Amino acid sequence: MSHNKSPNVINVEEVFGNPRDADLVLEGKDGFGVSWAWPKELGAGLMTRVKLRSGLALGLADFKIAQDISLGYEQMSMPITFSFCAYRHHPYFIYCTDAKKQLCVAGTNHGSLTYRPEWNGEFHYPHKVPVRQLSICITPELLGMLLSGLQGRIPGEIDALATGTTDISFEQTFTTNPMVNRTVHQIFDCTYNGTLKRFYYEAKALELITYAIDRIIGDENSNHNYEKLSPSDVERVNKAREILLGNLEKPPSLLELSKQVGTNKNKLNRDFQIAFGASVFELLRTSRLEEARTLIESGQFSVTQAAFEVGYAHAGNFTRAFRNHFGSHPKDHMSTTVC
Repeated sequence: MSHNKSPNVINVEEVFGNPRDADLVLEGKDGFGVSWAWPKELGAGLMTRVKLRSGLALGLADFKIAQDISLGYEQMSMPITFSFCAYRHHPYFIYCTDAKKQLCVAGTNHGSLTYRPEWNGEFHYPHKVPVRQLSICITPELLGMLLSGLQGRIPGEIDALATGTTDISFEQTFTTNPMVNRTVHQIFDCTYNGTLKRFYYEAKALELITYAIDRIIGDENSNHNYEKLSPSDVERVNKAREILLGNLEKPPSLLELSKQVGTNKNKLNRDFQIAFGASVFELLRTSRLEEARTLIESGQFSVTQAAFEVGYAHAGNFTRAFRNHFGSHPKDHMSTTVC
């Protein structure tokens, strides 16, 4: 999958200071975590780093930027990291500056396990697209302890990560499901404080690591070898996605959508599963719910108004779908400024 890099590259230290200060031993003033706010001229939201225990930390990115930018990183080491995206079906891109090539693409319904002992490059984020990205950083020692008993079942590359016997960059992506997305949102929406918050974060982080390892083992032992999409297929599914996201209230049927992008409905659904880890209908449903949440949190829409705005005719159906996806009631996200 190709993508043109944004010319607006900003060094991450100019925005948030030295990211290497936020390693696995980082502690804020309260001994729990520290946050960085996006400069107002670039966007709104926070980047937060939380130490859970020795060898385990969370990175929480919850923001929306006002312009297409790439955050550039100079030579640095990136620890073993499990990453999950919980907002939007718009991918983000990671580039290796030296090789001038795209390393990976991730987005909603995708997660990844990565390790880059020596790396410099860019993270590209699209403008005006809400981002909720969770990173779980773990040391080889703790990962090895968690994986004890799974010898012979896990891929050799991951075993090497857990034993600390590799200095080779590694990346593996996997698809997620609504349960994982709900868990990620629950971490961001946690209302506990202090020690209870740390307990909650750690329990959810271990739950997500468990899911990721299970998915990776399943993919490794599976006989399925999904073909990669051709450039024309990639262009087609991206065009179809844009059509859906631009018509959430009154989207075309699957048959109409497939005709608009020049394919048949079965192939379009299959290609969506490969590209986004979701069917056309699943992507539409998730995008509607995420847009509705954004509208509700804006303070300009009631729950019923937001439901109608994204195409739900019955507020009851919307509320059930919202709770299943986010694990919370839509009213919990209402601003007090809603009339």
